[in-house]
Order: sequence, then structure tokens, then C-alpha cells
Amino acid sequence: MSHQNWKVLLTTFNCGKSLPFDQPELISRIVKELLPQALGNDIYVIGLQEFVPIWQGSFASVVEPLLQSLSDQILEHLNQQSDREYGLVGFSNTGAIGLLVVADKRLAKNQIVTCSYRCGYFWSSLKGAVALCCSLQREGDEPETFTFICSHLAANKGESYKQQRLDDYRAIMSTCQEQFRLTAFKKGHVFFMGDLNFRLEGDQDLETDYTDPEVIMQCQKTRDELNICKEQGLIFQDFQEANIQFPPTYKYITDQADELSNKREPAWCDRILFKKYPQGNYKIDAYVSIRRSPTLQFSDHQPVHLAIQVPRLSATSMINSPRSLPVTQGSLTGDVADKVLGYGGWAMTKRLHYVVILLIVLLLVSKSH
Repeated sequence: MSHQNWKVLLTTFNCGKSLPFDQPELISRIVKELLPQALGNDIYVIGLQEFVPIWQGSFASVVEPLLQSLSDQILEHLNQQSDREYGLVGFSNTGAIGLLVVADKRLAKNQIVTCSYRCGYFWSSLKGAVALCCSLQREGDEPETFTFICSHLAANKGESYKQQRLDDYRAIMSTCQEQFRLTAFKKGHVFFMGDLNFRLEGDQDLETDYTDPEVIMQCQKTRDELNICKEQGLIFQDFQEANIQFPPTYKYITDQADELSNKREPAWCDRILFKKYPQGNYKIDAYVSIRRSPTLQFSDHQPVHLAIQVPRLSATSMINSPRSLPVTQGSLTGDVADKVLGYGGWAMTKRLHYVVILLIVLLLVSKSH
């Protein structure tokens, strides 16, 4: 086992509520698309948004077996293609936001902790984040802390929606700091990924060629909300992102390869950032969008992956053992909202409209108390 840089590959994908779990062979092909042929990484991270219909995300008994089956497919693919053997570090979700982490089996895995934050309507899990913090250790080295955060922030263009994204980002980071306070979270490796939903400022020009490298560069410098807010110190102050050299990741016409929809102005919604390293001693191997092959055209988003080599952080060697961690977003309102979403969605699929009306009434009554 090398004592050099850690090799980490992260992939984020908004699945448009259409990941075909009922077709295992298709899921296997999707996994192969999301994990490029360049194998041999120490850690693989898959962040998903809308990987099930929103209502299904309210039921752990539905979602957890799906994530387990997906992790099995990921491990099968990696272990067949690589001379290494990989094992599951863990997976977690909040609603339809999912996170899976696998790593080389030779790494010692300890103190695996997860947390989540809900920031959808009525504090539901329509939007929010899920995070996993763990200690990984190579033989002969000190343990190091890795934290992976997968988020789905508020959608739509406009000042109020942008402000909502900024507020929710701050709340997500505050929640992670609170719930991971017994780990070396602050001193370790931190990655933030997902459908962050930041849009382009200014008016849309329907004639813009978003595949032109010059256009991409200018949009990133002068119009991209995330970059503008970052420059203003409003978000991701301690984070860095590799240069974007790929076309917008949203909104594509489903069942089409590269045709953007005119219903929304294109934007780089899907992003992966990482906490800054001392002296910038890291190496970006790839920061690219994944080709929209026919296998991936069920979504209106394009997946993005980051392959990065990051340095050892010896300062993270002291890690306290996590005990019982508080749940900061387990509010009654959010719990009720998720149940309304869950059972309401189920009722709609069964055409039980009167049940939906009853659930909405119950939600409004609970909100008023």
C-alpha cells in the first residue's frame, strides 16, 4: 500500500426520479457509465439526487434495500475490473438524496458517522443534504478523516432562490460541524457535491453556443452564480473547485444525447468541490461531465465526476470516538411533511385522491400548532 497521495473519485448524478431499479441489467450498465474505466482509486463516492420518486424517499424500508443493491452492483463492477478488492464503507440518504462510499479493503475503516439536513417545504426532505464522515487508515500510517457531503439545493433562477441556496448551504455546514464534532471533521478531507442548482445571472441568449470553450470560460467568470457568490465570500470560502471545461449539465431533453431544453436556461447545476489543501498540494486527474449515452438519457441532468489525488493530512491523527449524536433536523413538522409526501405520493399512484386531501389537511393542522 503506497504512502503517497490518496486517489479519490467522486460522481454526482441527478437521476430525475427515474433510476430503473426494477431492471438490474440496466442498473449494471448505468454503474459502468458512472464509474469510468480509469480504476485503481483508493476511494469511490457516488452522490445521487432524485434517485427514487420523491414520495418513496419517505420510506426507509423502500430506500435502504435499493441503496444496498446499488452498492452491491458498484462493488461487483469494481472488483471485476480492478486488481484491488473494494468494500462498502457506508451509505445513507435523506429522502431521495443518496450517498454511497466504497474503499480499498486494505484500508482500516473506523468511526463511520452519518448525518442529514432537510430544507424542503415544511422542512421536508424534498431538498437537503446527507453526509458521511469516516476514518480511513493505511497500514503503517496514522488515520485520516474523510467527509463526503451530497446535497440537492433549492431550484429556480432569481435572487430569492439564490439566497435560499446560500442559507441552506450554511445550515448544512453548521449541521455537519455539530453532528461530526466528535471526529476530526474540521482538520480532515472534505468534499461537497450534488445538484447545487446555481444558475446563470443575466438574461438568456437563445443563440449562445454552450459547447464553445470561450463561452464556457466567460460564463464561469462573469455569470455563474456559484462562482460569483464564492468570489464575494458568501459560500464555499474554504473550498476549491477544478476548472470547468465542459458544457452545462442541465437541462437536457430526455432520450436525447446533447440537446438542451429551451424550457430552462442551461446551467452548471451539478458540481463537486473540495476543501482547500495547504500549499495546493493536490492533483486534478479529471473534472468532466459524463457523456450522455443512451443508458443515461433518462435524466435531464448530465453526471459529473472528479478524479483527484489529495495529500496525507497527518494533523488528523487524533480522532475521538463518536458516541450518541443529536438529530438537529428531526422536527415534528419535517417528519409530518415527509409522511404527507410519502403517503400522499403513494395514494396518488393508487388514485386515492381523497387520501391526499386528508394528508394535506393534517399537515396544515400540525403546522398551525
